[in-house]
Amino acid sequence: KNFDFRFEQYLDSGTNYSAGLFYKDMAMPIEAIELKGSDGNLLMSFRNANQGSVYGIEAEALQKLDMFEGDIGQIIDNFFINSNLTLSKSDIEIEALGESNLTNLKRPLTGHSKYVVNFQLGYDSDDENHNATLPYNVFGKRLAFAGIEGKDDAYEQPFHSLDFVYSYSVFTNASLKASMKNILNRDVEILQQGEILQRREQGRSVGVSYSHKF
Repeated sequence: KNFDFRFEQYLDSGTNYSAGLFYKDMAMPIEAIELKGSDGNLLMSFRNANQGSVYGIEAEALQKLDMFEGDIGQIIDNFFINSNLTLSKSDIEIEALGESNLTNLKRPLTGHSKYVVNFQLGYDSDDENHNATLPYNVFGKRLAFAGIEGKDDAYEQPFHSLDFVYSYSVFTNASLKASMKNILNRDVEILQQGEILQRREQGRSVGVSYSHKF
């Protein structure tokens, strides 16, 4: 069951704003948990919780930077800012499992972050041949999987992501695109008991592509 209350405002310039409240009630949400393998190693598996809920607030804004005059206005007139902020809380209740002694039977949902921030600086040329975006996003720590036998739940730590994408319309039906991902070169880390349980190197990536519509 999902309930939303939202206010939205759209301006002639293309700028728009919205703010809302949401509540979601879930039956038998799927949760990631630890299991102890036959060789003593820990495995990850999935089980259904009894029930879960998530609720919070969300705000979005698309702001065109065309409100300035003079030289500054001419420079940034084609730029815009697109942003989103979500603040929320989640809860689940799960039964004790025979094959695994879960530490916390009441806790947040797997994969849920208390906050998520998205911010994008964009550019569109007057002739629409050039487009560029610089998106940044970060999420709060989120539960990777539930701990067992007194061990804390494992949490994926906040990840700061910064990318860049540029596209150029070479012809009417053709475009060239260049991109760079994970400019900040951050790694994904999962902590349990205050120690790094897993680290994944994301690395930076650069891409160039050409597309043509026939």
